[in-house]
Amino acid sequence: MTFFRHTLPAISHLTAIILTLLVLLSPTPTLRSSVSLVSVTPVYESANGTTSGLAARSINKARYISTDSASPHSQAKPGPIRARRLTAERQHAVLRLRRRVPRAAACSVFPESCVVAPSRADSTSSWWKREPIGLDGMPATIEVKGPRVWVGPLGSSSSTEAGKTACQTPSFSPSFDYSVLPVPADAYLPASLKTPPALFLVAILLSFLGLCACVFASLPAYSPSISGRPKFAALSLWSRQGGVLLTAVAFVFGLAASAALHVQLGKAVDAFNGADDTQGFQASTSNGFIILWVSLVFTLIPIASSIFHLLRGAQKA
Repeated sequence: MTFFRHTLPAISHLTAIILTLLVLLSPTPTLRSSVSLVSVTPVYESANGTTSGLAARSINKARYISTDSASPHSQAKPGPIRARRLTAERQHAVLRLRRRVPRAAACSVFPESCVVAPSRADSTSSWWKREPIGLDGMPATIEVKGPRVWVGPLGSSSSTEAGKTACQTPSFSPSFDYSVLPVPADAYLPASLKTPPALFLVAILLSFLGLCACVFASLPAYSPSISGRPKFAALSLWSRQGGVLLTAVAFVFGLAASAALHVQLGKAVDAFNGADDTQGFQASTSNGFIILWVSLVFTLIPIASSIFHLLRGAQKA
């Protein structure tokens, strides 16, 4: 019971602090593509301009295509997906035929229904290549190259088409740099944040003080020799009350800052994606917000645990 009542809330509290600190310090040269609040990346567009790379990658249809020049199938272009698909009647006929005759005889009647995938031993050779196909007939695993930008609370990081990265110096009053993009991103995405990033730092400091106070209040559970001292019992009660108050204030600060940033950046992302002069690039809110929501949930665990301890102590009194 000591683990669930004292140790687990402390671990949850520390995890919430680390997650919030991770978002505050992103993007850095290490986390530029891992953690960020907003990311701007190039997307693939088909010739008719109706299918983006995200839509093309949403379909995971695949076929085996020969890539070896010596292969008898290398010069043959595969037809449309619908034309290569067996009809329902032919599939039914294949199933009935396979039940009555050996596989070799069935394959001689319907050879296209018995396409043999390459063995595991041949999977490393270049004779066969698995190529997922998208909605427009293009490969669904297209790697789009181009400049990218990641935005965080303390600054932004960018990457050129050649792969050269550059990050701004962290600042509590950042001015985001979109100059690497060939589109007017600064006309839609914010140059700075309306919500000061210092709110996250204040929330982290208050949460850390609350963690220290709650750990101090839990010392009698690990050391029975000091639990019977009246002065320490009163000090432990005051410490727990102060700890839950500090943690609750930190939770409110973190929730308000996260919600305000999500509203501001969400509107900017929608404006960027809906503009006509930003074709070829797509902005999206990144996983930094998910990490913030998870950290807030972890913060609720020590708050609930401290309130439970205070209510139980009041009942005993």
